[in-house]
Amino acid sequence: VKKEKPKEVILALDASLEGDTTSAYVAEHLRRIAPNLKITRLAYGLPLGADLEYMDETTLREALRGRKEI
Repeated sequence: VKKEKPKEVILALDASLEGDTTSAYVAEHLRRIAPNLKITRLAYGLPLGADLEYMDETTLREALRGRKEI
């Protein structure tokens, strides 16, 4: 993030308690490094508790379109 200076970081973690906790931790760390960085998380295109490894292309595309800033 420091070197490449992206405009946005999209967090793509499982829709679970662990995914939520990890997203919050990573977002907090990134905000310290780059306060103006846009940090988003994929919209939930899979049921809660489902694994990302089973996500199909259409579901992933819709999750990217509906992502939310955190």
